Amino acid sequence: DNGKPNLNPKPKTPQPQASDTESCPECNKGLIRRAGKREGSFWWGCSGFPACKVRFFDKDGKPDRDKGVL
Repeated sequence: DNGKPNLNPKPKTPQPQASDTESCPECNKGLIRRAGKREGSFWWGCSGFPACKVRFFDKDGKPDRDKGVL
């Protein structure tokens, strides 16, 4: 800042953790709930990404398996 080092960096945001209760139907790894582009929207993705590209819409805090894989 102004040519001087910032000795108080911003704290890192915590990385999303894979769910213990929700698993991927293809590879059985945990699903991760992630924030969408719009505020208040979420989606679920496989923690095995990029090898596994399974994604779900969010419905009441759980993956919407009724709509199927995106």
